[in-house]
Amino acid sequence: MTMKNRSMKKLTSQESNVMRKQRKSKILASAVGAVLFGLSGTTAQAWEFSSGEWTGSIDTTLSYGASWRTGDYDPSLVGKQANNPLVFTLPKSEQGSVIGRWSANGDDGNLNYRESGDLISHAVKATIEFDVQFRNYGGFARVTGFYDFE
Repeated sequence: MTMKNRSMKKLTSQESNVMRKQRKSKILASAVGAVLFGLSGTTAQAWEFSSGEWTGSIDTTLSYGASWRTGDYDPSLVGKQANNPLVFTLPKSEQGSVIGRWSANGDDGNLNYRESGDLISHAVKATIEFDVQFRNYGGFARVTGFYDFE
């Protein structure tokens, strides 16, 4: 089948549904991205003080971030036992043909968030900076904390 014939092939209903779902996901991701970009100006507040030879400031920055999975689940990227829990019972010669990787380390992202568009993180972060000076001396400290709702 040539490239021209392939592009003119009539889509099955399943292929059409997949393409429709992908299009909706892209539109949703674009809309969410546009809204977040519009709201992305982080809130920063500073309070300055002075008393005699002491001066200083306290700066606070609050932010929010979100991340989504953009690719679908791929069984070749997870450990073999996730695809076939009884793979260890097969003869060694057959274990190599089972889909997946030999190691189960590092496949939690694929196992926990299987579908494209799954929210994998949405976190609030706060950073507070303390700056103080006395004569020729100064000190600076920064504290950062976050909470991820996922």
